[in-house]
Amino acid sequence: MCLSLAIDIFNTRRPLLSQSLSDPVSVAIMLQREGVITGQVLASVESASPSVASQREVLLDAIIVAIHGKYSILQTFASVLCKFTGNVKLGTVIQRDYDKAFNNKNQVISDDEAQESSDSDSKKLTPTNVAPLYIPQYKSQDFDVLSAKFAKMFSSIRKVISKCPPPLEDLKTFIEDFNSDLEAELSAIKNLQGVMRLIRKNCSLINIVILEAVVEHFEIDDAQKYIDDYKREIDESCRNLSVDLCLNEPFDVVRASPPLKCETATYVLGWEATEHKLKDVTDIVSKSSGKFVKLVDIKSTHSITITCSFPHSLTGALIIKLSENLELLIKNGLMMLTVGYCTIWKKQKMQEIQEPLEEEIKEQPHDTKRHKELKETAQQLTNILSEKEKELNKIKEEIHEELSLIKKTKTVFPASANLFWLLASVDFSQIAMSTKSQVGTKQQSQKKSDVVKLPKKKGPHYPSWLFAHFCDELVSILIKDRDLLLHLTDSVTINLLKHPVDMKKIQRNSHSIIGCKMLANAVLEYLSKAKCPDYAICDLLLILESEGNVELTSLVNEIRKQAEKHSYNIKPKTNIQVFLSVAHASPKCIQNFRTSFQLPLDPKCSLMVVSEFIPLNKVTLKGENTIGQMSQLSIDELCNVPPSSWILIEGVSGIGKSTLAYEMLKQWKDGTALQNYSYVLLLRFRNENVHQYWSPSKVTQLIQECLNEQYHEQPDILSNSGQDLLLILEGYDELPKKELECHAQVFYQLNRNFHNAVVVITTHPSFSYQLSDKILFAKKIEIIGFDKPNQDQYIKVAFKNDKAKQDQFKESIKSCPIIAQHLSVPLHLAIMIKVFSSSTQKLLPQTITELYESFAMILICKNSPQNEESIFKKCCEIAYEGLLKQQIVFDCDETNTLGLMQRESKIPGKDGGIKAVSFLHFKMQEFLAAYHMQAEFLLKEQKKLFEKYNSHQQLFPTMHFFSGLTKLQKDLHKIVKLTGAYTFPLDQFYHLMEIKNDALVSEMLNENGMIDVSRVSRAITVQDFYILGRCFGLSSCSWKFGFTIRGLTSEHMKMFVSGFTDVLPYVQSRQSPNLERIVLSLNPIGNEGLATFLSLPRSVLRTITEFFLRAASLMNNDCFKDCITKFEHFHALETFLFHDNEFKEGEQQQLIDVLCTLKHLEKVSFSSLSPQECFTLLSQSHLTELELYELSFESVEELLISLTQCMTLKCIELYQSPITKEIVERSLRHSLPHCTFKELKLINCKIDSKMANLIIDAAMYSPTLQVIDLSDNVIDDEGGCYIASKLCALYQKLLPSPAKKITQLFLQHNCFTETSIKEFTCKLIQLPYTFTIHLSLQWKDYIETKLRHVEELLLINVQNDNLVLQARHEPQHGTQAPSATDSTNEDDTESGWNKVKKKRRGRPSK
Repeated sequence: MCLSLAIDIFNTRRPLLSQSLSDPVSVAIMLQREGVITGQVLASVESASPSVASQREVLLDAIIVAIHGKYSILQTFASVLCKFTGNVKLGTVIQRDYDKAFNNKNQVISDDEAQESSDSDSKKLTPTNVAPLYIPQYKSQDFDVLSAKFAKMFSSIRKVISKCPPPLEDLKTFIEDFNSDLEAELSAIKNLQGVMRLIRKNCSLINIVILEAVVEHFEIDDAQKYIDDYKREIDESCRNLSVDLCLNEPFDVVRASPPLKCETATYVLGWEATEHKLKDVTDIVSKSSGKFVKLVDIKSTHSITITCSFPHSLTGALIIKLSENLELLIKNGLMMLTVGYCTIWKKQKMQEIQEPLEEEIKEQPHDTKRHKELKETAQQLTNILSEKEKELNKIKEEIHEELSLIKKTKTVFPASANLFWLLASVDFSQIAMSTKSQVGTKQQSQKKSDVVKLPKKKGPHYPSWLFAHFCDELVSILIKDRDLLLHLTDSVTINLLKHPVDMKKIQRNSHSIIGCKMLANAVLEYLSKAKCPDYAICDLLLILESEGNVELTSLVNEIRKQAEKHSYNIKPKTNIQVFLSVAHASPKCIQNFRTSFQLPLDPKCSLMVVSEFIPLNKVTLKGENTIGQMSQLSIDELCNVPPSSWILIEGVSGIGKSTLAYEMLKQWKDGTALQNYSYVLLLRFRNENVHQYWSPSKVTQLIQECLNEQYHEQPDILSNSGQDLLLILEGYDELPKKELECHAQVFYQLNRNFHNAVVVITTHPSFSYQLSDKILFAKKIEIIGFDKPNQDQYIKVAFKNDKAKQDQFKESIKSCPIIAQHLSVPLHLAIMIKVFSSSTQKLLPQTITELYESFAMILICKNSPQNEESIFKKCCEIAYEGLLKQQIVFDCDETNTLGLMQRESKIPGKDGGIKAVSFLHFKMQEFLAAYHMQAEFLLKEQKKLFEKYNSHQQLFPTMHFFSGLTKLQKDLHKIVKLTGAYTFPLDQFYHLMEIKNDALVSEMLNENGMIDVSRVSRAITVQDFYILGRCFGLSSCSWKFGFTIRGLTSEHMKMFVSGFTDVLPYVQSRQSPNLERIVLSLNPIGNEGLATFLSLPRSVLRTITEFFLRAASLMNNDCFKDCITKFEHFHALETFLFHDNEFKEGEQQQLIDVLCTLKHLEKVSFSSLSPQECFTLLSQSHLTELELYELSFESVEELLISLTQCMTLKCIELYQSPITKEIVERSLRHSLPHCTFKELKLINCKIDSKMANLIIDAAMYSPTLQVIDLSDNVIDDEGGCYIASKLCALYQKLLPSPAKKITQLFLQHNCFTETSIKEFTCKLIQLPYTFTIHLSLQWKDYIETKLRHVEELLLINVQNDNLVLQARHEPQHGTQAPSATDSTNEDDTESGWNKVKKKRRGRPSK
């Protein structure tokens, strides 16, 4: 029965597979590794090339044979298909058919049953109602206890529902929507009890989802507590099960497709199953692999085998994680560890690790490729283990030396038990080299900082220069292993690259060398533009090493050697977590600690608007989220990290960092979150006593004091180094900033004493760089604030469900457009509600300054004494002086502060009558400081202050308020700088919005001839785009916007247009602004975002000269078709970049037709054009530059044939489009002599030597060609030597003298050897004119060392990570050597070819 079903499914889908299966060779390779087909079948599939159809049929014939042997192979086949982008739909269809046939609710088939059914179709299947649980029924006593808890819980909920039952029909309808299979049973039920029986029937001990859904949907709050209690009890019971009770039981309640071998990790541990709990298994898995894997099953013979699954794309990241935690696993009895096809570690001598691989080799004598792979793997593992052992021995020696030195010098360094901080911040090579000198200079050693910084950088471009040396070698490794290319692409995209567009393109081209070169170029571009190139090259090398490939490991070693040669330190940041065997606190003990824990004051109490916690849904997980993507914040997910991890949470003032810290404590105490922590501890940096004890020598005492304050029954966290401790350090930006190095040493000491703890630090974004330079964070999180549903929920709670007041408030906000854009900040929303609810406020504030001014007035009126004016002045003075001193806690009596300040902790050691106070919020202190500046200083002093502090990032909010209070009158507005800075000060626009004077704002903006908003240093929010739209609309000057890879979405576009529209009446009364340049490339704005932007008035669109939309997530649909007509208004458009979007051939024809009508259009770029689209572009336009990407063979041929159709063309650039010899012979050889362009660039087009020779021959007949770029191709020495022999002919050309000469040749990143380089240099020095050749940077050392006699005759430079060679020439008769565009006299060209002009020693002067 099963076999026939599987064969029917395959035969049904075979016609579709025969037509649509892409890349059959790669699919066959993975199937062979999964054991589905043999190596002989794989060889047959490969030999069927180049016919893809033949390859498909060979593979499909083999699959049907395999299915006859075991029907479940069909499911494996479907899973393999889903691993390839082009085959995902095919795999999904087959998997759906398979699930429908075998995995429906009434037919759950075990593995044994599956095998039996494949042997005999006549055997009947035993249906079950649910998948098997991992709580065995034979353990009757434990099972009865759990059943009793379930019965008690369900009975309690039944009583609650019976007291206030929901309408019966509504209840039945909801359950039917929840599970349509219950429709028949529901139709026969006539009362509530029958429904409850049906719900109970569809629950199990560990799955009560249907009951939870009913309780939540009908808001039965009294029943929720019973569910929460039961879930906690059942979770604890399951975790305490003995491992032997869970053996051979699946851990998936819902039966899913079994993981492939490449998606499986196995731990073999030398444990006795009866001596360990299930919790021991989950702990060792989670600590060693984080959240990468999911438990599949546990088996036992003489040891325990734990099988886990993981996403195939995370293979590299998982190997890194497991390698970091290998020592932990070995300490816990690890015998063997495998990931996918690779054995990471085995408890044998290193030589013995090859034995199982050699056995596997013997089993497959016909599979030569697999034979070679397994041998390479065996050698690779031996090398890796050998290197790791050497590194470990070296580290141990260095630590031993350093510890002996520490004893002599009394310098504080971390314990060797935890290498987190040491390896993250200390350069061992420097320590080892300086040991002798340090012993002799004790005093100097004591002064030296604990945190040793990297040596002085060689320059910002050195990392990319270093990688460029080895770029070609990386390509040569990747082209031999497609799986390695795909794995490495995933790892690089996740960890380095900023946008997934490169990953998608590489996957599309992974079958050829084009994909390999695309990856290398993407990495090279990333290194050249990275903000921290030193860290970027470290991360890259770590990724390369993690792939476990012998050749990649060797390449990394070569890169390190090259760096050492130039005294450049690229020692990677390392976070090695060593966990100690410390007993966890008992549940009873933890409960006691929760009971004795005293919650601190809720920070929301100062405003008294909403006391409950509203989740912050707009959160960016840096390094995990896709650019522009937001995630919902879960406190458990936030802190789900291994011990010894540090977490950074950043956000602007008022965004809710303090509230979040408080909520962590509260939910831990309530038992609703963070249950894996035994203790929590809060340090608020704003407290004065924290300031006093914040030093390396006192920080342990500070922790003890906080324990005394927060716990009645104190936990012992010192003896176990903070095991199971969550330490929250709130408000790093509120520490004194005078001694930043001291702060680093305190963190260092904290990590030393509590190295098993998880530490959370919150701070303002402007201070995060100070922490990131010192600490290797496991997770970085930026809180963006409330989204619209959050705001609505907050408003609902604030007005106590009063619908009328909610609607009135929302309607009133519409009259405050600027304020409305700031309500994502919870503090602003709370104050706005407070102001709205006050009877003294008739008109709502329109700016943030007015908002805080109104709030201050409410507080003063409420706490108004007789001498309120003098008290207010005093508060403003305190705020101002504290801001300059970076002080936020003061000695003052809070009863005399008009309610503007609140009480803080008592300062130790001082008079009991004096209290420590702070302002209600730091934002209030900033406002009052600005008020003091405005009220107490003369205009001249105000100008000096504004000019001094306006460029200070940490004082921007104060200057923001100052702008609003002064309205920037009396020439203050002239100090606002909108041009000249390297990074654009986006916050300056907020200053302008505070003055409430559109005419003055317009005047200030128009004083700048051009405003270039590019290189914005911080994250760009939708609020920024609203303000930007308003400022743009109020001006009549010229603008340039550059927002590449800034995570912009359609929401940003809506806010920009909204801001512009809000000032539209003002715009219509005068000249519109000019938008000369708009760059939206590599942002997922989508069609909706583009349509929104194009809704700007025609008067704006007609001014755009440059429009960049590369990889903007655009696709062909009705919305895009509506956008096309708007391009008719781009009368000034000169440059339009549109490649790397999601269009297929033929879908951009309508857009091209419109663009060809634009008279000023000079340059365009496109991807995936059809032959007709290529012809239209060249025959109907007046382009001078054309960039095209990823064209098909047919489109390439049409393009090269049609080059003569566009006589205005000056430069043609073709990328990532394979060219054949036949195409060159049929098209380029005939069209090139009749073209008028100066530059021909055929980059990464798979051009080999034969094609290159044909192109060079054809180029000699071009009358205008001056530059040829054949970089990133596969030209070898045959082509290299031929091109070198034609250098003279290229310059002379076989045409009359008016013809332009070819003077530049780009040949970097080809397959040359030393033979070609010798030929290039020898021929180059013989030329009597200036000729430039660009080669790969890897040849620089070879030329300067092996070819020294030639090197003296050449000008050698490095440009854009390429090696540039030119011949040296002495100017003769007072003239210079001819330039790239100069023609040469016939007498000059006939003489001097075979002789070298007078040599010029030394480097040329600048």
